[in-house]
Amino acid sequence: MAGTVAGAACNDNAGDGVTGAAGCVAGVCALTDNESSATNSAAVRAAVSAAVNPAVSAVDSAPTAVSGAIPGAASHARDRGDRTEDIKGNRRAGTMAMQRKTAQERLAWSTDWARQWAALSGVATQDTPAGALYVVATPIGNAADLTVRALWVLSMADAIAAEDTRVTRQLLERYGLAPPVLLAAHEHNERLAAERIVALLRAGERVALVSDAGTPGISDPGARIVAAVHAAGLRVVPVPGASSLLAAISAAGLTAQDLHFLGFVPTGAKERARRLDEAAALPGAFVVLEAPHRLTDTLVSLHAALSPTRHVVVARELTKKFESIKVLRAGALADYAATHTPRGEYVLMVDADTAAAPTAAAIDATTRAWLRALAQVLPASKAAAVAAKATGLPRAMLYDALARTGGADA
Repeated sequence: MAGTVAGAACNDNAGDGVTGAAGCVAGVCALTDNESSATNSAAVRAAVSAAVNPAVSAVDSAPTAVSGAIPGAASHARDRGDRTEDIKGNRRAGTMAMQRKTAQERLAWSTDWARQWAALSGVATQDTPAGALYVVATPIGNAADLTVRALWVLSMADAIAAEDTRVTRQLLERYGLAPPVLLAAHEHNERLAAERIVALLRAGERVALVSDAGTPGISDPGARIVAAVHAAGLRVVPVPGASSLLAAISAAGLTAQDLHFLGFVPTGAKERARRLDEAAALPGAFVVLEAPHRLTDTLVSLHAALSPTRHVVVARELTKKFESIKVLRAGALADYAATHTPRGEYVLMVDADTAAAPTAAAIDATTRAWLRALAQVLPASKAAAVAAKATGLPRAMLYDALARTGGADA
């Protein structure tokens, strides 16, 4: 009985934002602990719905409308066609009340606990404009990292554009979501996918863009689609969340203030070495992403490019069961590569070179002349490396000297 009273109080106080949500949760907890009848389950859903959006009750106060919203992908798929038509009609009518009624119906994706999270977060009261592209971050390994807002947006989307529809479908099914349209948007069809997405947005649809894992557009497909939507004068809404880049940096303990993101380095040995030589000469830290089948080659290249005492953080399988974050000296990278079997995706972070180094004034006239001569026949990074071996001076300082005198290549 206490739970029923608390649930009723939730309906009475729903207009009071936080108070309504708190009363709702109290009612849900009491009902869950003490009573389990179908009648009380319906009361819970009605209470949570009222706390999420008090205007829902004003539009459609029948408890059966809420209790009839059975969680699960199957019911969601059956109802979605009618709901899509309602959405189109609501947009034409442009009434907030009708939009809120549709939001109530879209709660069908959630279970009672998910409704509680929706109520507490206030996501249902936030603006979710039509005709916008939502760039949604998805988990990089741990499915629990999908945010409440991401779930809400994915449930509201009229179409979801995915890097791999098979991967995304598995994620959606885990949470009981069934979008009316699931279309492919990967690196091989980005132009055509962008055209289709822009057309959907111009028709007033909401489109969610996701990659297989993490945030779209960061070393993943999606940037061209976002650029096309901007070029069409349409709205892009970020829905932030998991990112291997930010997760790795947060756990690396880098001391540098400047950070350079290289993404995936070239696969060719010469181009990879050149890119890492240039990165090693940059001030601050830099970050490289790498696949397991290329890890050994990249670690060996880093070993050659960096001073032996420079700190390198090797992170793999972030947020997964076998997550590993290891801090090494650059001089140990070759041994690490030889003794470890690469598994999973890697984020390699090289901290700033904090070793004391001579100033540029230590470069005498003869060394400067040799440095300029070498730069005429070699890339600046390689010229600095050769001069460093011959003189014992830091390569970063020699490279910087070339850059300041106009000898460094672009």
